[in-house]
Amino acid sequence: MSESQYKNAVAMFQREFVDVEESGYRNEVFGSWWLTVKSSPPIRLVWDGKEGWLVVQRQTDRMFNGMPVWEDLWRAFEASERAIAEAVTHIPR
Repeated sequence: MSESQYKNAVAMFQREFVDVEESGYRNEVFGSWWLTVKSSPPIRLVWDGKEGWLVVQRQTDRMFNGMPVWEDLWRAFEASERAIAEAVTHIPR
């Protein structure tokens, strides 16, 4: 995914969710990116550019090697605007 597509995804989430807490794009990791929606528990959307999947995840109360463990809530094997829009519907409110 290109950086401009990532920016469009962030803009889409900012229109839908006021509290996009953080986001990032990593061109060197196959164009992977993420954004975190401020909620309790935290929710994030991740595009894995290498594996080619888009996933909505919720942070659990578990830790592994000092890092929070995330559980998958929904997954798609594309990061089109349609898939990102569908991901929005899978974010718990």
